[in-house]
Amino acid sequence: MCSFLVQIVYGVCMVVTLILTIVSIALNAWSTAGEAGNSIGLFCPDLDAALVDAAAGKNVCKISFDVFDTLPGKVKAIFACLILAIIMEVVCLAYNLFTAFACCCKSILLYVLLAFTLFTVVMLGIVDAANAMGTGNAGALKDQVGPGKSFFMVVVALVTAIIDTVVCGIAIFCAKKAI
Repeated sequence: MCSFLVQIVYGVCMVVTLILTIVSIALNAWSTAGEAGNSIGLFCPDLDAALVDAAAGKNVCKISFDVFDTLPGKVKAIFACLILAIIMEVVCLAYNLFTAFACCCKSILLYVLLAFTLFTVVMLGIVDAANAMGTGNAGALKDQVGPGKSFFMVVVALVTAIIDTVVCGIAIFCAKKAI
């Protein structure tokens, strides 16, 4: 019974993580630029133009897979890790639902959930680390570029995923002790 309740907490926390990750991509405000704090997205091949003119920046920096091949490798890695994190978050939610209703071998099945959660933490950690080091397309004006709302959402998503890892460990403990 205890592990079931802990898994409900896990599910709620993972839903929050999933929502934050999806919104960070949809919001596409990975950096703030200039004194006005204009938002800049990942898909911004000409950051200098976006810094000079905010209206032009919205046209240059919109999400478009046409410019995906021209983006720096770090930006591609960030986007790929975000997609993998979203996929793993959905897998975690589905597997959590499956294990919540498992009557036997729950303590063994929960280790797989822990592995899935750790993979999610690694993917979100890579996104945060790569974005904290800069996306590599700031050019000469990189001193004017700072973290944006999407970056902070992924940081919070990483924190909730780490909390989920701890909650999963508690669920394993409860399942092993049959509490």
